[in-house]
Amino acid sequence: YTPLEVAHDGGSMIWCEWIKWNGKQVTALVGGIKDLIVKSGKKMTLGADVFPSLEISKVEIGQDWKEWAANGLIDFVCPMLYVNDLDLFRDYLSDAIAAAQNKCAVWPGIGILTSHNKITKNILVQEIGIAREAGTGGVVFFSGHSFNEAFRDTLKATVFK
Repeated sequence: YTPLEVAHDGGSMIWCEWIKWNGKQVTALVGGIKDLIVKSGKKMTLGADVFPSLEISKVEIGQDWKEWAANGLIDFVCPMLYVNDLDLFRDYLSDAIAAAQNKCAVWPGIGILTSHNKITKNILVQEIGIAREAGTGGVVFFSGHSFNEAFRDTLKATVFK
């Protein structure tokens, strides 16, 4: 069977095996990249942008970033927390920090303009505040083209004053 020939739900044993196989391939890729970095002798860090929900991430795209952190495969993780809801942002961030277990840094991704989200300057400032309160080492903005002068000016006048 191929994944295209089976039902895409948790009730199919073949689909469940595909999910596990796919996750192993992605983890092997991340591990291979980490090995190349180590063997190069160069001082580089490896990180990954990941879906915010660990379980959805594992199933939908094979990202078991909790395992990657636990096994030292990544140095930082950037969960894509592209939401306008501050409580949801806080919950996702808390989950990511718990999953990382101090094995890698967590730099939350803040979506300025994404396919499903457009943030305000006020929410941007509040999300950065939440990340700082949580003890993250920084934040990441998505995407570069949407991070315009108005957003930069707001940050210069507030959280990066």
